Amino acid sequence: MVENKKQLYQRTSYLLRVLNLTIRHWSKIHEKEIILFLLCFFSYGYFFHGGGANQNATYDQIRSIVEYGELSINRFVYNTADLSVYKGHFFSNKGPGLAFLGVPIGLVLFKSKEVFLHFMMEDIYFLLVCHLISWLTVSFISAILCVVLFRFISRLTQCTTTALVGTMGYAFGTTAFAYSTIFYAHQIAAAFSFIPFYIVFVLNDKKTNSFSSLFLSGLLAGYSVITEYPCIFVWLILFLYILFLFSDKKKYIFLFLAGSSIPAIILLSYNYLCYGNPLLFSYFSHFVSNADIQSGLRGTAKTISLPSIVILYKITFDPYRGIFFYCPFLLTFFPGIYFFLRKEGASKEFLLFITIVIYYFVFNASYRYWYGGLSLGPRHLVATLPFMVLLSSFFIKQYPKISICGVLVSFFSMLMAVSVTPETPYGYKNPMLQFYFKNFFDSNLSLNKAPIFRTHISRDTFNSYNLGTLLHLPDVVSLIPFYLIIITGTICFVRKAELKISDIFHSSFVISIINRGVTTLKRNRAYFKLSLIILLVSILGIQITIALLGKNSPIYDKKGCYITHPGFLGWYYENKVFYGKPKLVRYDNRIFFNDASFKEIFSGNQFSVIWSGRLHAPRNGLYKFYTESDDGSFLYIDDKLVVDNGKEHGIKTAEGSVYLTRGYYDIKVKYFNSKGGSHMKAYWEMPEGLKNQLGEDNVSHYAIP
Repeated sequence: MVENKKQLYQRTSYLLRVLNLTIRHWSKIHEKEIILFLLCFFSYGYFFHGGGANQNATYDQIRSIVEYGELSINRFVYNTADLSVYKGHFFSNKGPGLAFLGVPIGLVLFKSKEVFLHFMMEDIYFLLVCHLISWLTVSFISAILCVVLFRFISRLTQCTTTALVGTMGYAFGTTAFAYSTIFYAHQIAAAFSFIPFYIVFVLNDKKTNSFSSLFLSGLLAGYSVITEYPCIFVWLILFLYILFLFSDKKKYIFLFLAGSSIPAIILLSYNYLCYGNPLLFSYFSHFVSNADIQSGLRGTAKTISLPSIVILYKITFDPYRGIFFYCPFLLTFFPGIYFFLRKEGASKEFLLFITIVIYYFVFNASYRYWYGGLSLGPRHLVATLPFMVLLSSFFIKQYPKISICGVLVSFFSMLMAVSVTPETPYGYKNPMLQFYFKNFFDSNLSLNKAPIFRTHISRDTFNSYNLGTLLHLPDVVSLIPFYLIIITGTICFVRKAELKISDIFHSSFVISIINRGVTTLKRNRAYFKLSLIILLVSILGIQITIALLGKNSPIYDKKGCYITHPGFLGWYYENKVFYGKPKLVRYDNRIFFNDASFKEIFSGNQFSVIWSGRLHAPRNGLYKFYTESDDGSFLYIDDKLVVDNGKEHGIKTAEGSVYLTRGYYDIKVKYFNSKGGSHMKAYWEMPEGLKNQLGEDNVSHYAIP
């Protein structure tokens, strides 16, 4: 018995030593990739952007699955408007891919709630959990994508400098930076669409047999589809690519399809459990829109039309959402096409990548909601960005200095957006200058006040942050640790890769000056530390100076026009006297309800609702307000009763008027139903204007904090 234990101990020790040596050997070979991964991973995790309709829908589903074993999000529907409805149950209207990725992490964190609550308040606990879920899913996979992009460019161009510039440009100079710091599915879709192409490209380039590689590529490509449904076209392109490369190897094709079948089975099972039909997707079920229950199939079909030249311009060069306006580095894509075509033997890959890029631009130009709501740039193009950077790689190799300048300009642009909030508010023709530039240099950072799992209203609650603020650094210097991560990571990478200045600067005079400075710094560490301090001071100098001269109020201030969410915030009570804890708190685009709409929410006939928001009066004059209700309703402007349509009655319209000067006003609408049918609509009429619905075009509200 003792001998057996001794042998078991020896075998275990031997296996651990072998594992340790293997890991050390692998780490030594891939030092550059590890540094790059850590640089991106910790940079993305530095920021947390709180809640919102999009991310909350996924957080809700993760928590519902982990804590209650339910796919529906009925318990948390108060915090999101991104909903689908089936037989009285609410579900996230997103593809389930991101939620399923977050379930294992959520399982550990939500099940450990009691442990965390010994050290922190419940609100802080939820913020921490959601930050970790976002960091260990979206940021983690985005960092892996950056490593794969680096290796892909290296293999294509045979140049480490080109790969570094291209990867840093993608990682920090495109909207991929922003969407790697927020709990949206776009970066997951981008990674799981792009990585399979690299796997197949390497497999074909090495001319080696690898069954597991093709299975993995099919699995990832399939999972991208259940994360973002438009990725189905990218999956099809990859499948055709594999058919072309391995037409004589049916096992390869079978393995790819076998890998893809797993996400397909997951999605079909999910649809069946949620909607009773494996082919009924979330966007084809009923969904909540305009404060009403709409047919998903009919509504979804209406969002797609023929491509618009005007929209194509708006998503490319227009200051409002133009991708090339936000990310000047991506302008290298256009000359990159020419240089890519000059490379011998790359015609197949070029055709694939350019087809995918064109598809996404055409799709976005055909989509009614091309602007992506509260988003930074056209978020539906995020999945195509790694393909665009790959097509730019040979231009970057030919003109590294121009490319680096583009990277630096784009990095500054994206840093402003990520530091303030990547959910761009409505109301700005040029958000980068009017909103981001102003707030960044006024040191108004982390402006998103939308919560996740909280139901009380508080306008300035701590719901988004960067790690510098957690270290109690004031906003003006809270980015210093982030700058150190970028600088330290880049220096470590350059050292390990043994990059040379001559790879970028071809002037002997410039090279001699830089080399002399580098030699001096190596000899004297004090100079090196001083140079870092000077660099940091130069980065922060303008920002600190402006802040000291006079920090302005952030644009989301009550008198400003920062819109966290358009429309009303509705509080739904299961009694007719607006009493007690609401059954539901949610976003409503407008007050436009019929009896069927209310029956989806309430089982009985007695209920009441309070809608609140901020009304924008565009000019001075006499404004008229109307409510059309069954039973009673009331409309208040700045707590003054303007429309009294009270008492129990059938459908009845009442009106009132009030003189308003240009500006913002609190608006509140109260409605109750006592018995029978229900009906509620609200309108207004501007001076010398037409009668219009009150809603997302003229009313906004502070997010639920």
